[in-house]
Amino acid sequence: MNNALGARIHAYRQSLNLTQQKFGRKYGRSGPAIFKFEKGYMKPSLELWALFRPTGKELNTLRDTFGVIGEGSAESYREALRLIRAFRRPRRA
Repeated sequence: MNNALGARIHAYRQSLNLTQQKFGRKYGRSGPAIFKFEKGYMKPSLELWALFRPTGKELNTLRDTFGVIGEGSAESYREALRLIRAFRRPRRA
């Protein structure tokens, strides 16, 4: 299994000198979930990608399941997440 994404998450977490638990807490996930992302057992959801903030190299070094995340993509992901959530809401009659 190609786990380039997990390797990038791992390298980024280590560059911040954070444990999996602390890194997970920063992004609303558990330490075991971060372990699974890093090992390639799970892929982060669109919602998790939308949580990443464009600070320094964060969004520019991580890849999503659709390709490389480039500069300026954070706002696009947040907008996509907003639309997804809007369509999930039950419509009132």
